[in-house]
Amino acid sequence: MQYVKDIRYESAGMISSRGARGKVREGMNSERMFELAQGLAEAKSRQDVPAALKVLHDDMVLENPAFGTTARGLAENEKVLSRFFASFPDYNVVLQGHAANDDTLVCWGRVQIQ
Repeated sequence: MQYVKDIRYESAGMISSRGARGKVREGMNSERMFELAQGLAEAKSRQDVPAALKVLHDDMVLENPAFGTTARGLAENEKVLSRFFASFPDYNVVLQGHAANDDTLVCWGRVQIQ
């Protein structure tokens, strides 16, 4: 099974296909990374924490410099997502474009919070 491992939110989101030892995970390519990113965006737009967690790797690291937070692992990411959706129940994200190479995907789009 392939999962999203690392995300860093700035003006664009970035997903890396590299594992803990820096090696590119087998079977992961730019198309698969975008499928995972799109699935995560859709789950987050529905505020569906269980669906979002299904595409995240057990060792997932989520960095959000805007909030000054870093969440590591599924349990911590579950808490962060739950708190985020409680604060922003109308959160919606639409990916509008992306660029990738063999081991990194960068996405950008529109986030709406009213």
